[in-house]
Amino acid sequence: GTEFGDPYNVLGKTFVMRKHSVGSEKDQMLLCRLECMSLWFIEASSWTSFDDDNFHFYTVHEISKESNSNALIGYLLVYRFTNPFKNSEKPYIFRVCQTVVLPPFKGQGHGRRMFEAVYRDALSCGNILEVNVEDPCLEFVLLRDVLDVVRCIEMGIFMSEEKVKTYDYGIVPPIEMESIRSKTLMTERQIQKVYEMMRTLKLSSSPDDSEKAKGLRIDIKRRLRVEHSEVLDSLQDADQVKEQLRILHADVQDHYNVVAGKVNAIQSKKVST
Repeated sequence: GTEFGDPYNVLGKTFVMRKHSVGSEKDQMLLCRLECMSLWFIEASSWTSFDDDNFHFYTVHEISKESNSNALIGYLLVYRFTNPFKNSEKPYIFRVCQTVVLPPFKGQGHGRRMFEAVYRDALSCGNILEVNVEDPCLEFVLLRDVLDVVRCIEMGIFMSEEKVKTYDYGIVPPIEMESIRSKTLMTERQIQKVYEMMRTLKLSSSPDDSEKAKGLRIDIKRRLRVEHSEVLDSLQDADQVKEQLRILHADVQDHYNVVAGKVNAIQSKKVST
């Protein structure tokens, strides 16, 4: 593999990221070993076909000059497939298929850095429509959401004069959706979620704004009502629908609050440094 990006330091240790194809025998052997390891960490993990050159992967290594060691601590596998929407300018999609960070190194930001590298790599290609994730676990959903909110803050997306933009019924309009996707490579569903998380983030700094909190709650429930219409329409009466929506909304809002807390911590750390 080749080094991808600059080395970085975490807790006094130096790490480097590398990008690999499946075209070389050496990288094939490495990925085979990594996927043997992934069986212990990823439910329903599957093997990669080395006959398909649409796969590539990133690895993170701890570098020690004193002992001249190079310890691999995590990897992320990506598949490039043809865009089903047949966009002639951007005919491909990157899909994150597998990612593992070894337990002693979890919580240090290595997974976020690898996923950030996927976005950076995809944007540099110029022909990638979006980056999506195959069956993410809850831990990866949180990682992705925090990263995407931070990226949108840094790009000024959804912001207007230090305030989060407002849209009719809390739904990002199609024209804006397409513009944001071209800048960030997020999926449409993720863009809508990140918009709601940005609103939650702003509310975390003004928790007494009951009017905005109520508006956000109504907008999220309206979206959930559409997304879960098949299940909700099968319920017996309006009270059951109302209760199920309350449960769905509570789960979403709890997750958004966790994301907001992590994003605030990241922003505070940036300010202090």
